[in-house]
Amino acid sequence: HRLAAFHQEAPYLFDPLAPELAEYDSGVANLECTKRAAAFGVWGIWSLLGEQIFADMVDVTIDTARDFYELLVEAADFEALHEPQCNIVAFRYLPAELREAGATELDTFQLRLRRRVIESGEYYLVQSKIDGRPVLRTTIMNPLTTPDDLRGLMACLRRVGGALLD
Repeated sequence: HRLAAFHQEAPYLFDPLAPELAEYDSGVANLECTKRAAAFGVWGIWSLLGEQIFADMVDVTIDTARDFYELLVEAADFEALHEPQCNIVAFRYLPAELREAGATELDTFQLRLRRRVIESGEYYLVQSKIDGRPVLRTTIMNPLTTPDDLRGLMACLRRVGGALLD
């Protein structure tokens, strides 16, 4: 189906009792659904700077994710869980105190750590699961993200993680 990339479950937007009306609603083929005017921002940038700016921004975020992966690999207290293929990196924080911990304790620690970091307001991490186990996940979206930002995230995880262990 040509609109499969835009599929979403949003009963407040689309009437399931009248699916034929979807043919008349351009919201089903729009990234922001009914916010058609949002496309003007993209069009404006595109018309002023050309399409290469978008390719460059994607490349930069992917390169930054790769940089973060390298920082994680170099750190003894982090575990990079995959080599990134795009701008997403999944990982765990594994302080020395938890190296011998069981899966349940380690998984609970990752979830508590994520919540505390978010509550601190310093960084936002998404949780995900790999092989059914919770992991930390970051998605590099801002092409202005620097290695210092990434080191700051790691420092925050160390500080908050240390407080959790005390």
